[in-house]
Amino acid sequence: HGGAVYVVYKTNEDKTRTGAVLNATGTLFEGNSALGGGALSVRSDCTANLDGAVLTANTVEGYADKNDGDGEGGGAIYVGYGSLNMTNVTATGNKSSDFGGAVNAVGSVVTVNGGSFKNNESKTGGAVNAITNSDVTVNNATFEGNSATGEGGAVYVGKGTTKLTMTDTVFKANTATGKGGALSTATSSPNLVINATGCAFEGNT
Repeated sequence: HGGAVYVVYKTNEDKTRTGAVLNATGTLFEGNSALGGGALSVRSDCTANLDGAVLTANTVEGYADKNDGDGEGGGAIYVGYGSLNMTNVTATGNKSSDFGGAVNAVGSVVTVNGGSFKNNESKTGGAVNAITNSDVTVNNATFEGNSATGEGGAVYVGKGTTKLTMTDTVFKANTATGKGGALSTATSSPNLVINATGCAFEGNT
């Protein structure tokens, strides 16, 4: 879990949890690998704040926690029941064999302000996979050249009441072998909420 950094909670004597917080500014995560979160794994009740970070060529091969239907994945970052804040982050050439070429979010809150996701690869969610009641907000970001061998060339959302809000974001030349060259949703999740304002979709297939 977390080829470079593993962010985990502390269990107190009264069995409550104290979540850890990671602040990374201008940090390079390159060429890391793991079964879950090639560079970074953020666990329950924990928070990662990335500002100006660069995520390049991180990989997840295989499938962590096979007994968990949510799996892990996340070629660069896995966040499970925690929080991830990305400001002007560049994610390029990351790869997961299952979920989220750059980011896999399970039951988590993810906020992206600025930055880009380019040439990331996965089976589902070429750049970002968000499931199990996650809440994802993306502002002024670019998704370009990401690919999925399944669904969601750039982004896949599904399971439960997952929410995706996008503003002034560009989806360009993303591809999926299955459904949704730019964006795909789970047909079994009727409670999904997707809001898109001022977004552009160009040349996705």
